Amino acid sequence: MTDLNSGGAERQMYYHLKNWENKDDIIFIYFSEGNWSNKFKSLPIKIIKIDIHNSRIKYFGWLINYIKRSFNLQKILKKYYIKIIYTFL
Repeated sequence: MTDLNSGGAERQMYYHLKNWENKDDIIFIYFSEGNWSNKFKSLPIKIIKIDIHNSRIKYFGWLINYIKRSFNLQKILKKYYIKIIYTFL
């Protein structure tokens, strides 16, 4: 998820993960903190935050941030040998 601010998608993901049977299989990856951060951190699952500071370049900063996040996500996928990715909104 991109962030953990209050919203319906975050709530549904929290309940989905909370009721998942085999929590050892879950690695939850997100980009920025929010109102739901503490609830997600209280779950017995592996949680990884990809922390990227926004680029200060005026016109193409969004592209640089996207590339940085993509590379960091790729590193995580290789490190944990992730074979299935479940995206949620």
